[in-house]
Amino acid sequence: MKPRVFIALAFYDQVYPETIDCVTHSETLTIYNENTRIRSSSIDLARSELAGRFLEWRGPNGECATHMMCVDADVWWRDDLITQLVEEDSDIILGAYRTRVYPFSFHFRFIDGVYQINGCPSREGKNGKIIQIAATGIGATLIKREVIEVMYDFFDTEDNVYHSYEGEKKRVHLFQKLVFSDERGVPRGYGEDYGFFHRAAQSRFKVECLTTAQLKHAGVPGEILTEMLMTPE
Repeated sequence: MKPRVFIALAFYDQVYPETIDCVTHSETLTIYNENTRIRSSSIDLARSELAGRFLEWRGPNGECATHMMCVDADVWWRDDLITQLVEEDSDIILGAYRTRVYPFSFHFRFIDGVYQINGCPSREGKNGKIIQIAATGIGATLIKREVIEVMYDFFDTEDNVYHSYEGEKKRVHLFQKLVFSDERGVPRGYGEDYGFFHRAAQSRFKVECLTTAQLKHAGVPGEILTEMLMTPE
């Protein structure tokens, strides 16, 4: 079955034309229309709404989307990243990018027992080295359908379920912001991206990062493999 990727684009202000070019020019079939993007000041609710739409989407012959790809409006990439991520056959896999403000650094939350980028568990994928992390920005993240389905069941609880204003449809707030402890046990507040990855880990899914992905965040370039090669062991 040919992969069909539902582009879940949540944005606050504007969508960069470079981003649109990336999501519409891929060898993989991408689903991108008025139902796959939401403009909202509550990005967490927008992403959760898009996850619900992803599960509901059906093609002309009743087919489902095989993957959901979360995309930020100011993130774009070199080459056909969507196809590369699909080829890696991971539950959750992403391309990492730098922050858009000085000092333009990569931000990661590592898995337990790892304290630097070069200490991450790794494997060789079809398109380069892949590392396992706990969380980072979600602006170029591919998620298998089964992951969303399992998480929908796992978090179908009173404190996670709500009904959307559009058709009163039941939604599970997978992208809810939350507070949890950092590696030193200190409570911290985290955004919807880290919140999703935290819930994915609770659902027994791991998060992987394709280190060779070359992305730009509002024009700021970055490739995590280059960062790893420059970082002392």
